[in-house]
Amino acid sequence: MKKKNKDFQKTKLKIGKKIPKRSNDTNTQFKSKKIVLKDQSTLENNQMAVLSRNLFSNKQFKLLCLSKIYSNYLDKNAVDGESINILSRLLLDNEEQVRQSTIRCIKKSMNRLIKEDQSINPFLTILLTYIKCGLTHIDNGVVSDSSDIFAFIIDKCDMTSHQQLILTFLPRLSVDSQVTARDFEIAEKILRAVANGNTKADKKNHLSIKWTSEDNFCDVSKLTIKEPNTKLNLSFQLHAEEDVRGNLISCMNKLIEKEIDDLAKRKSNQLTMNRDEAKKLIASVKIADILKLKRDHIDDKIRKIVVTDESIDNKSKRMKTENNQLQNAIINLLK
Repeated sequence: MKKKNKDFQKTKLKIGKKIPKRSNDTNTQFKSKKIVLKDQSTLENNQMAVLSRNLFSNKQFKLLCLSKIYSNYLDKNAVDGESINILSRLLLDNEEQVRQSTIRCIKKSMNRLIKEDQSINPFLTILLTYIKCGLTHIDNGVVSDSSDIFAFIIDKCDMTSHQQLILTFLPRLSVDSQVTARDFEIAEKILRAVANGNTKADKKNHLSIKWTSEDNFCDVSKLTIKEPNTKLNLSFQLHAEEDVRGNLISCMNKLIEKEIDDLAKRKSNQLTMNRDEAKKLIASVKIADILKLKRDHIDDKIRKIVVTDESIDNKSKRMKTENNQLQNAIINLLK
């Protein structure tokens, strides 16, 4: 009997059995898994905690957190030391946008404290520590942003914080060649704040005599000074503050005298300055007035100064406006 070829034999199927798979069949089944971000739900409730755990994450995530902190978190939650510490660390971030967003959040926090009649002094130690690092940073962008937030802090501080401000700023003046026009402006702010603080303190120390309109006399016997029960000698602290203030004044004296001497030595019928040089001159003259330094011999030179900048487009209206403002500020120095 002739055998049939197996390749052409029909497969007999039995009831209940599946058709056998061919060797070239493709499996079309697939499995999927869901990715669950644990911080996703937390992000809406406590953005500051999320940011603290992701300070070294990518730029977009930090900007997202800072945006939500600025718009929601700071309005609903109290400002505390932990929040200021987290934000202060980002002042040294490599990304400019992150630093700018951080500065916005810090300014909003400080303004809120002041609006609620709360003192910002408890947070200054943390904040000024990072600002001090930023002022001496190798990246010019970090230095510039740190200077901006530092200038903001100076305007918001009271006289009890002057020593901290000076100690934060002194390292910036360690190298004369690296001192910029912005540094001169900040130094002028600090010295003016210190001078105004001393004036206010002197006024508070004097007793005021108020006349009564009823009998037209003043009872001087009621002006008594009560001795405190306990006395604490803090003269060492006063000496330390005077030393710190003296160091700042000494540094600025050298810098201002150098700027004034350089201007006095320039020989020209018309003195041209770029914007940075003009800003430095304006701040120098203001500081000289605060420190009561002689600068009358440069008044004629100041009258001849013309602010210009060849590196910018002369057709730019904004640049022209800034130059005109600086020119007017220089003229006002003589008034």
